[in-house]
Amino acid sequence: MIQPISNVHAGRLDQAVAGRVHTLLGFRFYPNTDILTLPVMLHGLGFPSITRFNRGMCLEGTLRDLNHRLPADRNC
Repeated sequence: MIQPISNVHAGRLDQAVAGRVHTLLGFRFYPNTDILTLPVMLHGLGFPSITRFNRGMCLEGTLRDLNHRLPADRNC
């Protein structure tokens, strides 16, 4: 099972991806992670955002816990 990480660590991973893109693609400037993870239709580069993925996992886990069929798991 995949576990969420802290927002600070997710942001650092996004910055590490931006640094790797900078190195591999030879961009003149270090890419902004907000522009890097925007969809292409919105004039971004379309890379997946670890921060957004992490937030989605946290929300999904919370919803799963709140809607659990066992009261002991739902109310803990």
